Amino acid sequence: MATNKSYLLAFLSGACGKSLAEAVIQFGTIVITDVYAEKGRSQDDAKNKLTILFLISNILQFPSAIAAGNLCDKYKIYKVNFVYLILALISMILMMVNLQEMGVLFDIGFILALIVYGVNLLICKTMLARITQS
Repeated sequence: MATNKSYLLAFLSGACGKSLAEAVIQFGTIVITDVYAEKGRSQDDAKNKLTILFLISNILQFPSAIAAGNLCDKYKIYKVNFVYLILALISMILMMVNLQEMGVLFDIGFILALIVYGVNLLICKTMLARITQS
């Protein structure tokens, strides 16, 4: 029998993941355009970089979702969710390491954040589905 704690955990984790995904998208977009403007580069360069980053994250999100699904079958779903939340924290740290340079660490952190938050939302929906089945 599912408890109220299980519903609360699944709902809050999904809500936080979705809101943080939107925040990362907005933050990354604003930071990239501002840094490119400060360096005297054009807005088209910033748009091209954003397009490439979003494309890479969308392509890598599919295999990551499959891997998360396999992990959810082998381990408890709460543990898999915890691991993905730790990855989300690591991605934020990577984005903040050298923010003004917009180096490779920012790109990796931005891509990882988009992947992790998308998969986190799928994990939370899976948690809710399993809770309602029991």
